[in-house]
Amino acid sequence: ESGALDESFADIFGTCIEFYTKPTTANWTLFEDIKLPTGNFSRSMSSPNLRQQPDTYNGQYWVNPTNLNFDYGGVHFNSGVQNHWFYLLAQNTSTPTITGTNDLGNQYSVTSIGINKARQIAYRNLTTYLSSSTSTYMDSYYGSLQAAQDLYGADSQEYNSVRQAWYAVGIGNDPSNFCSGTTLLTSSSGTFTDGSGSANYGNNSSCNWVIAPAGATQISLNFSTFNTEATYDLVRIYNGPDDTYPLLGTYSGNTLPSTISTTAGIGAMCVKFTSDASNTFSGWTASYTSLVTTPACSGLTMLTTPTGTFSDGSGSNNYTNNQKCLWYIAPPCATSVTLSFTSFNTELNYDGVAIYDSLTATTPIAAFTGTSLPTSVTSSTGVMIVAFITDFSSTSQGFSANYISTGSSFCSGTTTLSTADYGTFSDGSGTNNYCNNSNCSWLIQPQNATSVTLNFTSFDLEQASSDGNSIYDVVEVYDGTSSSATLLGKFTGNNIPQSVSSTGGSIFIKFTSDISSTYQGWSANYTSTQNSFCNSSTSTLTASSGTFTDGSGVDKYANNSECTWLIQPTNANSVTLNFSSFDTELNYDGVIVYNGANNSAPVLGQFTGTTLPPSVTSSGGSMYVVFLSDEALRSNGWTANYNSTTLGINDFSLNENIKIYPNPTSGIFSIQSTLDENIKVQIFDILGKQVLKTYTVGKGINSIDASDLSKGIYLLKLINEKGSTTQKLIIE
Repeated sequence: ESGALDESFADIFGTCIEFYTKPTTANWTLFEDIKLPTGNFSRSMSSPNLRQQPDTYNGQYWVNPTNLNFDYGGVHFNSGVQNHWFYLLAQNTSTPTITGTNDLGNQYSVTSIGINKARQIAYRNLTTYLSSSTSTYMDSYYGSLQAAQDLYGADSQEYNSVRQAWYAVGIGNDPSNFCSGTTLLTSSSGTFTDGSGSANYGNNSSCNWVIAPAGATQISLNFSTFNTEATYDLVRIYNGPDDTYPLLGTYSGNTLPSTISTTAGIGAMCVKFTSDASNTFSGWTASYTSLVTTPACSGLTMLTTPTGTFSDGSGSNNYTNNQKCLWYIAPPCATSVTLSFTSFNTELNYDGVAIYDSLTATTPIAAFTGTSLPTSVTSSTGVMIVAFITDFSSTSQGFSANYISTGSSFCSGTTTLSTADYGTFSDGSGTNNYCNNSNCSWLIQPQNATSVTLNFTSFDLEQASSDGNSIYDVVEVYDGTSSSATLLGKFTGNNIPQSVSSTGGSIFIKFTSDISSTYQGWSANYTSTQNSFCNSSTSTLTASSGTFTDGSGVDKYANNSECTWLIQPTNANSVTLNFSSFDTELNYDGVIVYNGANNSAPVLGQFTGTTLPPSVTSSGGSMYVVFLSDEALRSNGWTANYNSTTLGINDFSLNENIKIYPNPTSGIFSIQSTLDENIKVQIFDILGKQVLKTYTVGKGINSIDASDLSKGIYLLKLINEKGSTTQKLIIE
């Protein structure tokens, strides 16, 4: 409840600022200036129910504060109660009185005191009478009354209006009687009064306070003030939770009673105050303390594994008085839950276990008390709530139980992805919605990775709360091997997140969902990078022959490699490249060979996959080799060797004594030679493949038919005993 109060005070003072700065346009809704469509809002102080917030304590939309798995106990929902209290107290004085009936059936009438006075009371309550983490709505009730009394007096309209507004939202007694009904006090210690403040109490009062802290074994009460009409206006104290239990004492008049305590072992006390029809006095103030054995269980415990065991927690000891413990059994995607008790020992008819098949069920599907071992119980909804409740006395050894469930989650535990550089994964639900209470994680740790990049391809989770403070279903990404590493991103809703990259070789993804509302889920892929085995700068090879590789050796080459080699032997006339091994990812990784000194030269060959490429030969003394790999799926790489022909003394004579015409040609061309010896003629395509047979031509004019070749650029190689030369042949 302290969290709900915290949210409420923020709304209260934000609204006060709005009324101060924009008095003509201010209103009682929140976030309307930043919500789309225009005019929409997140919360309403005048009508909290419009956004599923309660306007009454324990009324419609009230969230159980012990259910920390839902909005941290309802902090963004239950704030509506104090928000509505402030609205009723502060609403425009042109309509000074608001009447109605709250969710508890109580009719109310609240007289406004205006926003300025209401603000002063709320501020003094917050800064003077409430603590940061333990205050409850009852504390805020008493604190605001004291603040109103400090500022305006206990007999003032301001004081009465504060009480009226609290009664309207379901807290406190009927303002016309100062006190009424029964107030339950569950803190281990506290202070309370007859409710009249510095005024006299009212005639015909009849009010009860039940003190029953969890684990209490004895309660002691001390009065610090006491002034009632002797004999007629009485305070009675009972050794139990109501007036049917033994009377510990009856007090009236103005003598301060001595300390009153319940019997050892009795963890509840009832204080009853009644006044007659005449003669009222200033009333009384009392404080209580209790001897408490800390309960072994309290609040709500979530159980989400497919099978499990649990108990009341007392072990070899007895459980304690005034306990209320809940176990919410909801394995992901369960279709049924079966509970079996292994021991059972409770006070017959007073302490016991009730079992429900949903959070909203009001009638249990089974209830057990006493010492007989209960039969097994099955919930066919896939959900089971086990409630253990004890009264104020007579404890026993408690119970232990185990459960099993049918159905299975789409994902569970931690999945390690370490064998591939690239992969796809998802929440596992496929075309179904993911499960409630999912808790799954993935550790992506590819071999040799220096970074990992996560890319979501689909994303549909439950939206966060309208103010963004509560996230229900979420994917969290961490820069390391676990959720203790630096958080890289937290994603919810239905927008596909941007890519996320780790700073090292590991990335950890965690997916969790809460107890309600499931959606289609998500899918993702990952890629990884490694330290490159080859240089991104160009390696120049000047020897007449040599061998070079992608550099990976016995390892696989790295993703995202881009490495280049310039083969440029001294005085080379041509370069021939041969691969001795070749293993790359087909169509994604590979080698490009250019017929020149850079990548602007014509392409001689482009090779990918695992087939050994053919030899390629440049038309000049330079060859440029580029190796590229993408972001995924590495292979073993490649090894290549090259040889070159050098420019000899006969090259000049070949060029001087040989004439080729016409060039360009339509297919048939002539070679005219003035040399005495024969010359061999070879024709290669741009990839270095010989496309016609080898011709031998002699001195004179020799005709060659290349009309079967496609239009394009070819390399014409002329060879004699002393060397070779290459010329370009164009067929059009």
